[in-house]
Amino acid sequence: MSKHRRSLDRCKTNCANIARTDEHARQLREAAEGLGQQTASGLVPEPLADRLQERAQALAELADRHDDDRILAGTEADS
Repeated sequence: MSKHRRSLDRCKTNCANIARTDEHARQLREAAEGLGQQTASGLVPEPLADRLQERAQALAELADRHDDDRILAGTEADS
């Protein structure tokens, strides 16, 4: 066994091998919403709030890309 283990949390968002489910997209949206709430609270310093907002936007875009590019199985595609 190799001493270098693969870690799924190190996946790159632009990797051709990445696969997301609708559940993953939902979780991305929830994380984006949570970050957005933090930035809107006024309790986070502005530089950090800016970075959190950028991250929230990136997560929402990943979820949107999933919705746009996902492949639906037979009956789902017909709906």
